[in-house]
Amino acid sequence: METVLFKIWEYSVFKNLVGEGLGVSGRQNEMIELALTFGYRGLDVDMNDMVGRAVEISQQFACQYLLAAEKSLQIGCFELPIDFRADNDKFKASLSRLDVMIQICTELNATRAYINIPASSSLPFQENFERYRLRIGEVADLVAGCGLRIGLAFNATAEAAKRYENKFITTVDELLTLIKMVGKSNVGLMLDSWHWHLGGGTTETLARLSANQIVAARFADFPSDLTPENARSKNRQLLKVDDKSFTVQILRVLNQINYEGPLAACPGSGQFGGMTRERIVQTLSENLNDVLPIAGIDKAVTRPPVISLDTEVLEAEYEGFEDEPEKEIKPSKPIKTGVRS
Repeated sequence: METVLFKIWEYSVFKNLVGEGLGVSGRQNEMIELALTFGYRGLDVDMNDMVGRAVEISQQFACQYLLAAEKSLQIGCFELPIDFRADNDKFKASLSRLDVMIQICTELNATRAYINIPASSSLPFQENFERYRLRIGEVADLVAGCGLRIGLAFNATAEAAKRYENKFITTVDELLTLIKMVGKSNVGLMLDSWHWHLGGGTTETLARLSANQIVAARFADFPSDLTPENARSKNRQLLKVDDKSFTVQILRVLNQINYEGPLAACPGSGQFGGMTRERIVQTLSENLNDVLPIAGIDKAVTRPPVISLDTEVLEAEYEGFEDEPEKEIKPSKPIKTGVRS
Protein backbone atom coordinates (compact mmCIF):
# COMPACT_ATOMS: atom_id res chain seq x y z
CA MET A 1 0.00 0.00 0.00
CA GLU A 2 1.36 3.43 -0.94
CA THR A 3 2.32 5.48 2.09
CA VAL A 4 1.23 9.10 2.19
CA LEU A 5 2.70 11.35 4.88
CA PHE A 6 0.97 14.12 6.82
CA LYS A 7 -2.48 13.72 5.34
CA ILE A 8 -4.37 14.71 8.47
CA TRP A 9 -5.20 18.32 9.23
CA GLU A 10 -3.47 18.87 12.57
CA TYR A 11 -4.74 21.07 15.35
CA SER A 12 -2.29 22.36 17.96
CA VAL A 13 -4.63 21.68 20.88
CA PHE A 14 -7.89 19.84 20.38
CA LYS A 15 -10.82 18.10 22.04
CA ASN A 16 -10.25 14.38 22.00
CA LEU A 17 -12.75 11.56 22.46
CA VAL A 18 -11.65 8.71 24.75
CA GLY A 19 -14.23 5.95 25.06
CA GLU A 20 -12.19 3.88 27.51
CA GLY A 21 -13.83 3.58 30.91
CA LEU A 22 -17.04 5.33 29.84
CA GLY A 23 -19.05 2.43 28.49
CA VAL A 24 -18.77 4.05 25.06
CA SER A 25 -17.76 1.54 22.43
CA GLY A 26 -18.56 0.49 18.90
CA ARG A 27 -17.10 -0.14 15.50
CA GLN A 28 -14.39 2.25 14.47
CA ASN A 29 -16.67 3.95 11.94
CA GLU A 30 -19.32 4.42 14.64
CA MET A 31 -16.82 6.01 17.01
CA ILE A 32 -15.66 8.34 14.23
CA GLU A 33 -19.25 9.36 13.54
CA LEU A 34 -19.78 10.08 17.24
CA ALA A 35 -16.60 12.16 17.44
CA LEU A 36 -17.44 14.27 14.41
CA THR A 37 -21.11 14.65 15.26
CA PHE A 38 -20.31 16.20 18.63
CA GLY A 39 -17.41 18.42 17.64
CA TYR A 40 -14.26 16.50 18.49
CA ARG A 41 -11.05 16.92 16.51
CA GLY A 42 -9.36 13.78 17.81
CA LEU A 43 -10.13 10.19 18.75
CA ASP A 44 -8.18 7.60 20.73
CA VAL A 45 -8.01 4.29 18.86
CA ASP A 46 -7.44 0.65 19.71
CA MET A 47 -4.08 0.07 18.03
CA ASN A 48 -3.96 -3.56 19.13
CA ASP A 49 -7.16 -4.17 17.18
CA MET A 50 -5.90 -2.20 14.18
CA VAL A 51 -2.64 -4.15 14.04
CA GLY A 52 -4.62 -7.39 14.23
CA ARG A 53 -6.86 -6.33 11.33
CA ALA A 54 -3.88 -5.22 9.28
CA VAL A 55 -2.19 -8.58 9.77
CA GLU A 56 -5.32 -10.67 9.20
CA ILE A 57 -6.76 -8.73 6.27
CA SER A 58 -4.82 -5.65 5.12
CA GLN A 59 -3.50 -2.31 6.24
CA GLN A 60 -5.96 -0.59 3.92
CA PHE A 61 -8.81 -2.37 5.67
CA ALA A 62 -7.50 -1.38 9.11
CA CYS A 63 -7.11 2.30 8.17
CA GLN A 64 -10.01 2.97 5.78
CA TYR A 65 -12.41 4.71 8.17
CA LEU A 66 -9.81 6.98 9.73
CA LEU A 67 -8.57 7.90 6.25
CA ALA A 68 -12.14 8.82 5.29
CA ALA A 69 -12.26 11.25 8.20
CA GLU A 70 -8.71 12.54 7.93
CA LYS A 71 -9.55 16.14 6.99
CA SER A 72 -11.32 16.80 10.28
CA LEU A 73 -10.22 14.10 12.72
CA GLN A 74 -6.81 12.97 13.84
CA ILE A 75 -5.71 10.14 16.10
CA GLY A 76 -5.41 11.55 19.58
CA CYS A 77 -3.49 8.74 21.25
CA PHE A 78 -3.36 4.96 21.62
CA GLU A 79 -1.97 2.40 24.03
CA LEU A 80 1.12 0.68 22.68
CA PRO A 81 0.23 -2.92 21.70
CA ILE A 82 3.15 -4.33 23.69
CA ASP A 83 3.01 -6.35 26.91
CA PHE A 84 5.71 -4.82 29.11
CA ARG A 85 4.96 -7.25 31.94
CA ALA A 86 5.70 -10.37 29.92
CA ASP A 87 8.81 -12.49 30.39
CA ASN A 88 11.79 -11.68 28.18
CA ASP A 89 10.95 -14.15 25.42
CA LYS A 90 7.34 -13.00 25.10
CA PHE A 91 8.35 -9.35 25.27
CA LYS A 92 10.90 -9.77 22.49
CA ALA A 93 8.36 -11.67 20.39
CA SER A 94 5.78 -8.92 20.84
CA LEU A 95 8.16 -6.33 19.37
CA SER A 96 7.47 -7.81 15.93
CA ARG A 97 4.07 -6.08 16.08
CA LEU A 98 5.83 -2.73 16.00
CA ASP A 99 6.65 -3.04 12.30
CA VAL A 100 2.96 -3.14 11.38
CA MET A 101 2.12 -0.46 13.95
CA ILE A 102 4.75 1.88 12.53
CA GLN A 103 3.30 1.46 9.04
CA ILE A 104 -0.15 2.34 10.36
CA CYS A 105 1.17 5.33 12.28
CA THR A 106 2.94 6.61 9.17
CA GLU A 107 -0.18 6.13 7.05
CA LEU A 108 -2.40 8.00 9.53
CA ASN A 109 0.19 10.43 10.92
CA ALA A 110 -0.41 9.09 14.43
CA THR A 111 2.24 10.63 16.68
CA ARG A 112 1.16 9.89 20.27
CA ALA A 113 1.07 6.64 22.21
CA TYR A 114 1.11 5.72 25.89
CA ILE A 115 2.16 2.97 28.26
CA ASN A 116 0.25 2.16 31.45
CA ILE A 117 2.79 1.69 34.22
CA PRO A 118 1.45 -0.73 36.88
CA ALA A 119 1.05 0.32 40.50
CA SER A 120 2.25 -3.03 41.82
CA SER A 121 4.26 -6.02 40.67
CA SER A 122 5.43 -9.49 41.59
CA LEU A 123 8.97 -8.13 41.21
CA PRO A 124 10.75 -5.94 43.76
CA PHE A 125 10.60 -2.19 42.99
CA GLN A 126 14.19 -1.70 41.81
CA GLU A 127 14.21 -4.82 39.64
CA ASN A 128 10.91 -3.87 38.03
CA PHE A 129 12.06 -0.25 37.60
CA GLU A 130 15.13 -1.38 35.71
CA ARG A 131 13.11 -3.73 33.52
CA TYR A 132 10.69 -0.97 32.54
CA ARG A 133 13.51 1.52 32.02
CA LEU A 134 15.29 -0.77 29.57
CA ARG A 135 12.17 -1.96 27.76
CA ILE A 136 10.67 1.49 27.35
CA GLY A 137 14.00 2.78 26.06
CA GLU A 138 14.25 -0.05 23.56
CA VAL A 139 10.72 0.55 22.23
CA ALA A 140 11.30 4.32 22.13
CA ASP A 141 14.33 3.81 19.88
CA LEU A 142 12.39 1.48 17.57
CA VAL A 143 9.53 3.96 17.01
CA ALA A 144 11.52 7.21 16.98
CA GLY A 145 11.95 7.09 13.20
CA CYS A 146 8.21 7.49 12.56
CA GLY A 147 7.94 10.48 14.91
CA LEU A 148 6.02 8.62 17.61
CA ARG A 149 6.11 10.05 21.12
CA ILE A 150 5.35 7.84 24.13
CA GLY A 151 3.64 9.08 27.29
CA LEU A 152 3.90 7.17 30.54
CA ALA A 153 0.73 6.90 32.63
CA PHE A 154 0.36 5.64 36.19
CA ASN A 155 -2.26 4.61 38.74
CA ALA A 156 -2.09 6.40 42.10
CA THR A 157 -4.82 4.46 43.93
CA ALA A 158 -4.04 2.33 46.97
CA GLU A 159 -6.39 -0.32 45.59
CA ALA A 160 -4.22 -0.84 42.51
CA ALA A 161 -1.04 -0.87 44.60
CA LYS A 162 -2.34 -3.87 46.59
CA ARG A 163 -2.92 -6.18 43.64
CA TYR A 164 0.59 -7.62 43.85
CA GLU A 165 2.94 -7.95 46.79
CA ASN A 166 5.34 -5.22 45.65
CA LYS A 167 4.30 -1.61 45.23
CA PHE A 168 5.56 0.09 42.07
CA ILE A 169 4.89 3.49 40.48
CA THR A 170 2.14 5.28 42.45
CA THR A 171 3.42 8.85 42.81
CA VAL A 172 4.24 11.71 40.46
CA ASP A 173 7.84 11.82 41.71
CA GLU A 174 8.33 8.12 40.94
CA LEU A 175 6.83 8.50 37.48
CA LEU A 176 8.93 11.56 36.61
CA THR A 177 12.03 9.73 37.86
CA LEU A 178 11.27 6.83 35.53
CA ILE A 179 10.82 9.22 32.59
CA LYS A 180 14.13 10.90 33.43
CA MET A 181 15.98 7.59 33.77
CA VAL A 182 14.63 6.26 30.47
CA GLY A 183 16.34 9.29 29.01
CA LYS A 184 14.73 9.34 25.57
CA SER A 185 13.58 12.58 23.94
CA ASN A 186 10.39 10.89 22.65
CA VAL A 187 9.35 9.58 26.09
CA GLY A 188 7.32 11.87 28.34
CA LEU A 189 4.17 12.15 30.42
CA MET A 190 0.66 10.94 29.72
CA LEU A 191 -1.09 13.43 32.02
CA ASP A 192 -4.23 12.34 33.85
CA SER A 193 -5.26 15.14 36.21
CA TRP A 194 -7.10 12.74 38.55
CA HIS A 195 -4.08 10.49 39.13
CA TRP A 196 -1.77 13.52 39.07
CA HIS A 197 -3.67 14.93 42.07
CA LEU A 198 -3.75 11.58 43.91
CA GLY A 199 -0.06 11.02 43.24
CA GLY A 200 1.01 14.28 44.86
CA GLY A 201 1.30 16.31 41.68
CA THR A 202 0.80 20.07 41.80
CA THR A 203 0.44 22.84 39.24
CA GLU A 204 3.95 23.96 40.19
CA THR A 205 5.37 20.52 39.40
CA LEU A 206 3.60 20.51 36.05
CA ALA A 207 4.78 24.03 35.22
CA ARG A 208 8.38 22.87 35.51
CA LEU A 209 7.87 20.52 32.57
CA SER A 210 8.17 21.62 28.96
CA ALA A 211 5.29 21.23 26.53
CA ASN A 212 7.34 18.64 24.67
CA GLN A 213 7.43 16.42 27.74
CA ILE A 214 3.63 16.07 27.83
CA VAL A 215 2.29 13.68 25.21
CA ALA A 216 -1.45 13.79 25.90
CA ALA A 217 -3.82 15.02 28.60
CA ARG A 218 -6.93 13.56 30.25
CA PHE A 219 -9.08 15.18 32.91
CA ALA A 220 -11.52 14.29 35.66
CA ASP A 221 -12.52 16.27 38.73
CA PHE A 222 -12.98 14.78 42.19
CA PRO A 223 -14.64 15.25 45.58
CA SER A 224 -12.69 17.31 48.12
CA ASP A 225 -12.06 14.31 50.40
CA LEU A 226 -10.49 12.11 47.70
CA THR A 227 -7.39 10.21 48.86
CA PRO A 228 -5.39 7.30 47.39
CA GLU A 229 -7.02 5.06 50.02
CA ASN A 230 -10.65 5.83 49.14
CA ALA A 231 -10.25 6.58 45.43
CA ARG A 232 -12.41 4.53 43.07
CA SER A 233 -13.34 5.03 39.42
CA LYS A 234 -16.77 6.30 40.49
CA ASN A 235 -14.96 9.30 42.05
CA ARG A 236 -13.89 10.51 38.60
CA GLN A 237 -16.29 13.40 38.07
CA LEU A 238 -17.30 15.63 35.20
CA LEU A 239 -15.17 18.74 34.95
CA LYS A 240 -16.28 21.51 37.28
CA VAL A 241 -17.17 24.78 35.57
CA ASP A 242 -15.30 26.63 38.26
CA ASP A 243 -12.46 29.12 37.96
CA LYS A 244 -10.77 27.60 41.05
CA SER A 245 -11.10 23.91 40.18
CA PHE A 246 -7.99 21.74 39.95
CA THR A 247 -8.74 20.91 36.32
CA VAL A 248 -8.95 24.57 35.32
CA GLN A 249 -5.66 25.24 37.13
CA ILE A 250 -3.99 22.35 35.29
CA LEU A 251 -5.42 23.53 31.97
CA ARG A 252 -4.07 27.02 32.61
CA VAL A 253 -0.59 25.62 33.15
CA LEU A 254 -0.82 23.63 29.92
CA ASN A 255 -1.86 26.81 28.13
CA GLN A 256 1.01 28.79 29.69
CA ILE A 257 3.68 26.29 28.61
CA ASN A 258 2.13 26.11 25.10
CA TYR A 259 1.12 22.46 25.29
CA GLU A 260 0.00 21.06 21.96
CA GLY A 261 -2.04 17.88 21.83
CA PRO A 262 -5.30 16.19 22.79
CA LEU A 263 -7.52 17.24 25.69
CA ALA A 264 -10.01 14.60 26.87
CA ALA A 265 -12.68 14.59 29.57
CA CYS A 266 -12.54 11.17 31.26
CA PRO A 267 -14.95 10.94 34.21
CA GLY A 268 -16.18 7.62 35.57
CA SER A 269 -19.03 5.81 33.87
CA GLY A 270 -21.18 5.96 37.02
CA GLN A 271 -22.17 9.52 36.15
CA PHE A 272 -23.97 8.41 33.02
CA GLY A 273 -26.49 5.85 34.26
CA GLY A 274 -29.16 5.17 31.66
CA MET A 275 -27.64 7.47 29.03
CA THR A 276 -27.07 6.38 25.45
CA ARG A 277 -23.53 6.54 24.15
CA GLU A 278 -24.57 9.47 21.93
CA ARG A 279 -25.73 11.44 24.97
CA ILE A 280 -22.56 10.56 26.90
CA VAL A 281 -20.30 11.78 24.09
CA GLN A 282 -22.38 14.94 23.73
CA THR A 283 -22.22 15.60 27.49
CA LEU A 284 -18.42 15.27 27.52
CA SER A 285 -18.08 17.59 24.54
CA GLU A 286 -20.30 20.24 26.10
CA ASN A 287 -18.47 19.88 29.42
CA LEU A 288 -15.15 20.65 27.71
CA ASN A 289 -16.74 23.54 25.81
CA ASP A 290 -17.83 25.04 29.13
CA VAL A 291 -14.50 24.56 30.92
CA LEU A 292 -11.84 25.28 28.30
CA PRO A 293 -12.66 29.00 27.87
CA ILE A 294 -12.34 29.53 31.65
CA ALA A 295 -8.76 28.28 31.34
CA GLY A 296 -8.15 30.50 28.29
CA ILE A 297 -8.16 27.67 25.75
CA ASP A 298 -10.98 28.91 23.54
CA LYS A 299 -9.21 27.66 20.42
CA ALA A 300 -9.94 24.05 21.37
CA VAL A 301 -13.70 24.66 21.66
CA THR A 302 -15.48 23.15 18.68
CA ARG A 303 -19.14 22.65 18.02
CA PRO A 304 -20.84 20.29 15.55
CA PRO A 305 -21.14 19.78 12.68
CA VAL A 306 -17.49 19.44 11.67
CA ILE A 307 -17.67 17.63 8.35
CA SER A 308 -19.94 15.44 6.24
CA LEU A 309 -18.16 12.16 5.69
CA ASP A 310 -18.28 9.76 2.83
CA THR A 311 -21.23 7.75 4.14
CA GLU A 312 -20.58 4.88 1.75
CA VAL A 313 -17.17 4.41 3.30
CA LEU A 314 -18.29 4.83 6.89
CA GLU A 315 -21.30 2.56 6.49
CA ALA A 316 -19.24 -0.24 4.99
CA GLU A 317 -19.35 -3.47 6.96
CA TYR A 318 -16.44 -5.14 8.73
CA GLU A 319 -16.53 -8.54 7.08
CA GLY A 320 -16.04 -11.30 9.56
CA PHE A 321 -16.20 -9.04 12.61
CA GLU A 322 -19.38 -8.69 14.66
CA ASP A 323 -20.10 -6.01 17.23
CA GLU A 324 -21.09 -6.80 20.75
CA PRO A 325 -24.55 -5.43 21.64
CA GLU A 326 -24.47 -2.04 23.32
CA LYS A 327 -24.97 -2.34 27.09
CA GLU A 328 -26.79 0.02 29.40
CA ILE A 329 -24.45 1.67 31.86
CA LYS A 330 -25.14 0.97 35.51
CA PRO A 331 -24.07 3.79 37.83
CA SER A 332 -23.42 1.43 40.70
CA LYS A 333 -20.96 -0.74 38.81
CA PRO A 334 -17.37 0.51 39.11
CA ILE A 335 -15.21 0.05 36.04
CA LYS A 336 -11.67 0.99 35.20
CA THR A 337 -10.98 4.49 33.98
CA GLY A 338 -7.86 6.38 33.20
CA VAL A 339 -4.77 4.37 33.89
CA ARG A 340 -4.90 0.66 34.36
CA SER A 341 -2.57 -0.98 36.74
